[in-house]
Amino acid sequence: MNQFSVFEKIIHHRELFSRLNDNLATLKTSIFDKLFKNKMSSHLNGNLSNITIITSGKRPKKKFDNKSSVAKYPIVGASKIMGYTDRYLYNESILTTGRVGTHGVIQRFRKPVWVSDNSFVFKTEHEDYLFEILNNWIKYSALNRGSTQPLITQTDLKNIDIYVPTKEEFYHFESVVTPLTDQQFSLISENDNLKKAKAALLSKLF
Repeated sequence: MNQFSVFEKIIHHRELFSRLNDNLATLKTSIFDKLFKNKMSSHLNGNLSNITIITSGKRPKKKFDNKSSVAKYPIVGASKIMGYTDRYLYNESILTTGRVGTHGVIQRFRKPVWVSDNSFVFKTEHEDYLFEILNNWIKYSALNRGSTQPLITQTDLKNIDIYVPTKEEFYHFESVVTPLTDQQFSLISENDNLKKAKAALLSKLF
């Protein structure tokens, strides 16, 4: 197999893994809707602070545009990775979304990262449930308090009304959905490896 064939194979698998990831996300949302859509619409019994701790990120002391052996930790912005730094702020399962600037983009991490000060960080025992709420059930434009730049406050987020499931409901939902999330993270890891392989191959070809 020549190098161009390998290159095409890498591209094909990256696209395949991305589609599989999207399909898993759609499946998880369908499961959530089947179990909780009606209750999220008419049986609100709590707010977001009942299922998660919300904090804000911090401004990194150092920021590098490119990843290196020193600057190896991603700096998480409101909607994307905005650079790299030489230390991490979190090394656990977290969710993030924008505090200032872009709103409504939900990111998940299970690796060491630095979350910037323009983002919120969510820690919870019920990540998949929280992800569906953050991703599909919040009107972020209605929370905007910024006059010139979009801004959301912790208090407004914490006070969002939601349905809080029983322990049995949480267990039933998570027993089905958590393995799907694990598959998604495996696909993301495989895609990252393919991205590195693609870059290495391009450096040889050109």
